[in-house]
Amino acid sequence: TSEAPPSTTCAEMGLPDLPPLEGDLGFPIDDGLPPVAPGPAAARAGSASPPEISTGKERSVVSPTRSPSMPNVGGGYVPGDTAYAQLATLADNMAVESYSRAHAKVVGKNSSKALGSRARVHREGTVGAMIEDMLTHELKKPVPAALLPLGTDAIAKSIKMAPAVLRLATDLSIPDVELCNTLSKLVKETTKRGELRDELFLITLRHTRCNDDPKSLVRAWQVLHLTCASVAPSQTFLGFVSEYVNECANADASPGPVKDLAHKALLALKRSAKSGARRHPPAPEEIEALQAGRQMNTIAFFLDETFEELPYDVMTTVGEATEALAGIIRLQNYQTFGLFVSTKELMSRSSAASKGEEVTEETRALQDADLITDVIQEMRLVKAERKEQVQLRLVFKKRMFRDTDEAVQEAMFVNLSYLQAKHDYLAGNYPVGREEAIRLAAFQIQAEDGESLGQGPVETLAQVMVRFVPKVMLQQHPVEEWAAEVQRTHGALTQHTREEARGGLLRMIRSLPYGGSIFFQGRRIED
Repeated sequence: TSEAPPSTTCAEMGLPDLPPLEGDLGFPIDDGLPPVAPGPAAARAGSASPPEISTGKERSVVSPTRSPSMPNVGGGYVPGDTAYAQLATLADNMAVESYSRAHAKVVGKNSSKALGSRARVHREGTVGAMIEDMLTHELKKPVPAALLPLGTDAIAKSIKMAPAVLRLATDLSIPDVELCNTLSKLVKETTKRGELRDELFLITLRHTRCNDDPKSLVRAWQVLHLTCASVAPSQTFLGFVSEYVNECANADASPGPVKDLAHKALLALKRSAKSGARRHPPAPEEIEALQAGRQMNTIAFFLDETFEELPYDVMTTVGEATEALAGIIRLQNYQTFGLFVSTKELMSRSSAASKGEEVTEETRALQDADLITDVIQEMRLVKAERKEQVQLRLVFKKRMFRDTDEAVQEAMFVNLSYLQAKHDYLAGNYPVGREEAIRLAAFQIQAEDGESLGQGPVETLAQVMVRFVPKVMLQQHPVEEWAAEVQRTHGALTQHTREEARGGLLRMIRSLPYGGSIFFQGRRIED
């Protein structure tokens, strides 16, 4: 039995000590791994056009024998051989030289274990063989070097990440809660250092390649599936990764559980690649829900204070959530609607009275490509920072009013448009005169309450006039005068249906200055 080569400290190689990963990964990591001098930081060259993600439709990968592009020097076919045969094309994006030096320090003078000796589809001694070896599962302690050309700090993080991923992929005693917590912390590193996205992806992927332990192989694919959902590789590696996962998903030689997980990973890869890099790592409970095959739920509000539960997972985008919510409320013409984050400052009544002003609500439109998990994480961070002083929630409303809206007769569309027009009007966004305010109040009463309120006791109507007239205008005259005038105007609308009354208000709002506009908050900056 050969002795392990002596460890070389950072000081002996002239390198600074490696900083630890932020946060405890939940298990000890050997800090005595012999480090290697990092190669120069290099930006990965992206392709001119995004590569297509393999879908595997109408394709079955059988077990090929040999071909000029796939020499199969390692024996019979293993799922992924075809994709791995193209690895040499990624040579410029891999840290082959620095990894080779680190590997040589680990194996010493044992030429039978030289980098590339485990290659299956490339001839030993070639760059392709070395890259193939770098991306092949090994149960031993990982070589202390990054797979990609990274900066010094990123290399240090990569060297810490590799044993963590190895343990996730091979230690079947790890409970699901710990697995999800650890993966969330690993993904957090990629949100701070974008260059680690590809690094984490390749570190995880290699444990699915030539893993001879059936149970460990399935666990490795579970981890890769969760990684595909949590981290999107760059355009440089997207083509290779999708081709590899697709080949394993459709290969006859792949075990059934591997096929199922590879198909899930391919679908997750396709979805995460569309949304791109996430701003925050998914929470452990969100990763755990994905692993269990169930969705999480959040709440989306409407402008009348009603709400619906909105299902989502770690890959759900705002665009997908908007479409899903439209389906839940049976809104067919949802193209002009979207999700917003509403932020409302909270203060005590005495504080509000002392300031002499109303509490305002700010809304921010979310982009379709935003991830719901990112939005929720940011809301949690703001809430934690400002304690109980702010209310944040998701709101579903129109992004824009269009001239063609009048032709849409769908009941849900008209109702939501009516709610938004009324909301903006009562917020004081539309300047109107007294006569216009009286007519708008009459339309609202007929649309919501009908004759029971509009033609009932004036005293009762006076008590609820704040529901139909902006507060600033309501203060200009006694509320009893408002109620009497509105009741007289409402008398001419009693034959209108509620739908007709909503349509009348919308048409009147459109005719006003700024009618149908979308409003947003602005800040004045003075030099």
